[in-house]
Amino acid sequence: MEPTGCEESKGVSESSFYLDVQYAAELKQFLVKGFDTFNTISVNESDRVDFICEFDSDPVANVSILNGTHVLQTKQSDILSATITAARCEYDSNVYKCVGRNKHSTDLQEQTMQLVIHCSPRQSPFSPPIKNVSSVLHGATMLTFTIIAYPLPEGSAYTWYKLNGSTWENISHKLSTSITVSPNGLQTNLSISRVQASDLGRYKVTVYNELGETHGEFTIRAYDRPEMPKDFRVKEGTLGLQSITVEWKSGFNGGIEQLFSIRHKTQHSETQWIERNISSHYNNYTFHDLSPGTTYVLQLIAINAVGKSDETEAITVTTLVKLETEDEQKSEGGVVAASVSIIIGVAIVVAAVVVVVIIYRQKLEKPTNTVLQRIWRLRLRRSSSRCSSFDNLGMSITQTSGRTRRKKRSAETAVNGGIEEIQQNTNRIYKREQARLSKHKIKTFVNFTGRNISIADLREFVANAEVDPSNVFDEFINLTAQTEESSYSTNTAMADANDEKNRYNNVFPYDKNRVVLPVINKDKNSDYINASFIDGYTIPKKYIAGQGPLSCTVEDTWRMILTERISVVVMLTNLFEESKSKCHQYWPDKLNEIVHYGEHIVKIAEEEHYADFVLRKLNCSKVGFKDVHFVTHCHFTSWPDRNVPDTALSLLQYWRKVRSVNIKQQFPWFVHCSAGVGRTGTFIALDYLYDQGTTEKQVNVFDAVLRLREQRVNMVQTQLQYLYLHDVLCEALCPIGDVVTQQTYVDNRLSTETLNDEYREMGKSYLPDYENVDNDHDCLEKFYGEKPENKQKNMDPTLIPDDKFRPALKLSVQLEGHNDYINAVHVSSFLEQNKLILTQSTKFSTEIDFVRLLHDHNVKDVVTFCEKVSPFVPVGDSVLLLGSFTAIPLSNISRGTYVEYVVRYKHIEQKSFDVRVFHFLKWPKDAYVCKADDLLKVIIAVQDYSKNGPVVIQCNDGFTRSGMFAVMWCLLERIKCEGNVAVAETVRMVRKRRKQVITSEEQYRFCHECIRTFVEADMVAADKTMRMPWLVWSDPGRILLLVLLLAVATLCMATELFVDVDQSPVPMRMERRAPSGCNPNSRLQRLEDGVVSLHMGYVVEQFMRGKGSLHVRGGRLHWGRRHLKQGRCMDAVGMLE
Repeated sequence: MEPTGCEESKGVSESSFYLDVQYAAELKQFLVKGFDTFNTISVNESDRVDFICEFDSDPVANVSILNGTHVLQTKQSDILSATITAARCEYDSNVYKCVGRNKHSTDLQEQTMQLVIHCSPRQSPFSPPIKNVSSVLHGATMLTFTIIAYPLPEGSAYTWYKLNGSTWENISHKLSTSITVSPNGLQTNLSISRVQASDLGRYKVTVYNELGETHGEFTIRAYDRPEMPKDFRVKEGTLGLQSITVEWKSGFNGGIEQLFSIRHKTQHSETQWIERNISSHYNNYTFHDLSPGTTYVLQLIAINAVGKSDETEAITVTTLVKLETEDEQKSEGGVVAASVSIIIGVAIVVAAVVVVVIIYRQKLEKPTNTVLQRIWRLRLRRSSSRCSSFDNLGMSITQTSGRTRRKKRSAETAVNGGIEEIQQNTNRIYKREQARLSKHKIKTFVNFTGRNISIADLREFVANAEVDPSNVFDEFINLTAQTEESSYSTNTAMADANDEKNRYNNVFPYDKNRVVLPVINKDKNSDYINASFIDGYTIPKKYIAGQGPLSCTVEDTWRMILTERISVVVMLTNLFEESKSKCHQYWPDKLNEIVHYGEHIVKIAEEEHYADFVLRKLNCSKVGFKDVHFVTHCHFTSWPDRNVPDTALSLLQYWRKVRSVNIKQQFPWFVHCSAGVGRTGTFIALDYLYDQGTTEKQVNVFDAVLRLREQRVNMVQTQLQYLYLHDVLCEALCPIGDVVTQQTYVDNRLSTETLNDEYREMGKSYLPDYENVDNDHDCLEKFYGEKPENKQKNMDPTLIPDDKFRPALKLSVQLEGHNDYINAVHVSSFLEQNKLILTQSTKFSTEIDFVRLLHDHNVKDVVTFCEKVSPFVPVGDSVLLLGSFTAIPLSNISRGTYVEYVVRYKHIEQKSFDVRVFHFLKWPKDAYVCKADDLLKVIIAVQDYSKNGPVVIQCNDGFTRSGMFAVMWCLLERIKCEGNVAVAETVRMVRKRRKQVITSEEQYRFCHECIRTFVEADMVAADKTMRMPWLVWSDPGRILLLVLLLAVATLCMATELFVDVDQSPVPMRMERRAPSGCNPNSRLQRLEDGVVSLHMGYVVEQFMRGKGSLHVRGGRLHWGRRHLKQGRCMDAVGMLE
């Protein structure tokens, strides 16, 4: 059936579409602009080199140009270029590579090119020569010199010379030397297979190519045992009744300072040799106090730091005999009779004096009712407050004129009774112990003895030693030589069963004073631990020096702590240093976590972090026993192994803290590092010598360390530690400026003249760089900021940050001139390492590098004293482009003295981050100081905000204003935490990082003005109280007062501290107030004598629950409780007067 109603129509219909054919990336060419070759390109030094890499790809390829493995440029583009503006032979001669791919590529497309740069020879920065080589005689040694040069030098271009007198002598054909040149012509070696004395001295090598020449100089020094002294004999005509003089000739000293050790003993006797050490400046020695007619055997050796020479042949010699006449014998008998008479007379006088003293002492010791009525016994409980838990709350009792009185002290020994009697008993015990030790003969020096340094001369002595430490180092070498071999046995430590308990195979405790643990299961070896008792200056066994616990000795360590009732542990090492285990952790990781170490249960109750140390309160008990032992664990974290901390002041602060936490003067302290000798010995020596200095007004470092080494091997292990000990001791015994409480600081205002003198004294004293103290300063490498590419980034060419403290930039920026350098330094605050970063204005570096600093070091807060913030903070609502970063303003608030900005920085590849910027407005132009109140406001504001990450402080030069801010930050932090003021000490610690800080006496006085303003305001705020008179005058108030006093009296049991109450407490007012900041001193009130002051915020209930703390301060009893919330003390405390 045909369709109907349709008409045929003819035409054309069309449509179109787009076809995108994508394909893999293909590298078309990789070349250097201006060159037709592709494999090897040669240019001259300082030439410009333009690399061009071209791809054909769809989609566009990701392309990179690399210098070796370093990315020069990278981009998503078909054509990529990279430029070297001035080719450098050292860094730019390399194989270059262009690589790229897109999503369709199966393999990475790449092409390489060799770039060689024509340059004259120069020393390679990647293989610096060892210029000072030490060698033993008859041993082999080699000198190596590596260069960079093109064209490559031929082998004949190298020439070696040796300095002969004042002439350089060509030794290229000398038979005793072997000279080689590497196949590539860039390295030469001079080898001596058997070093003779004539081979020692200075050497030089020269090398040239067609563009120039260079040279390197070397020194070969001997480092060997000394030769045996020669011609050892009795000096003619010197043999006497009781003396003999011997002489000798020095042999070769081995290339280093030597000394002689001479010894003698009687012939055919069982006695040990008696030894004396003699300076190398002497070639004779006289023996005195010998016995007439006695035959002696004499021997001599030479000693240096490497070892000992062979012994000379022994000399046998007999002293002369005196022939007496009959008259002489009678005369001698008369003298003996007279001597006996004198001795009897003296004995009678001494006996009479003793009787008088005993009677007098009995009168003094008889207790009186008055004295008994004036003493309350208190048991102190400590709160968990961060700022007060570790405060020194102790008192000491002194006896003067038969009357007991109270005295403030810092960390002296607390004694509960008549001081004189207890001190005499202690001295008698100590002398008996010392007499026991003296049975082992201590070697002494001849012509080199330990020097007594008076406290008055100590700072001058240390200042000279820091400039030229050779005398102190010589002293240490003599000390090492004297104690190199010990006659004390170490049999227990070296037993096979105890081998795994020793961390090192050359550090063992002596049997005579090792710590002996209780035996377990009749295993005699279970009593061993690598630890030694060490005597203090007046207290026997004041310390235990030990190694850092191993995994197999942690349980033994806790056994020792409980057995010896150790309450203070001094730890001077980190758990890992340079990727090596130095100590196994022997405490829990987290607060309130409980860990079992064998039969011992350990819990960490509190933990406080400071910049250089951590304090932990540990509770330890034994399984099955209820008794809990409390340990304060003091962990110093800034002491590298076999080295010293950056500054003496950091260890000084730590040492003060250790002494302050030992309130009850309980000993021994357990002191350990890794081996238990170097850092441990230095710390113990500091404490020992401080006690000696305060008692004798002089110190003898040599003798003190010698005594320590008589009790444990190698105490104070290195010469740097020995020098550092002098420095810390100086800061402890004769400090610049004082560390005082806030109240003392306010009460004793220092005059302008005193402050100026203090500032000038700081200028004379500097904190040495111990890394460079024994280096040749001419050979020291320059700081990174002094390199040519970084010089334009420094405002002042003399203001270069030390690389040890410089914050390196990490985020790579593909822009010319942007490496990891910015002129900035880390500064530690009182509580945090590297909390602050001081830097200069961005107009002297770049805004991009400044933002990189914020990004790379997780900076959340910036304080700027510059006139404008526009280089890195957007103006108004505009967006600021800074290289790969975009700065977006979030807020802008004026606070009067400063403007507070919040800026968000976005990066094309990295996560965005927000920064709060405080722009200070009130510093007058060209002035060194501003108003104290204005500066304090911004510091307190930033401290309130800043919780995590460092704070960047910026001013034009990087030290005048920012340095002042940093000093004040550290001072306020310390006051809030400990209630102490230490202006000079704080300034000196900040100067260790940026030596220009506090540029004038005016700025130093301004520091004191700011602190006084802050402290006085704090104390005024503390005195503003809300009064409740009903508590005083109503009968219920009086009843409540009596109940509270009765509760306190019930608590006052089992005395550890004493409070003086001259009169009965009278009813006064009850007050409530909120303390200012975290300052324990703000809770104290100045009261009349004889009144007990209690801070009573629920005192009885809270104290019984262990949630408060009692303080004895200045003869008054105080109670307080403090909670931390958002960095401020929020709880009110009460006070009953």
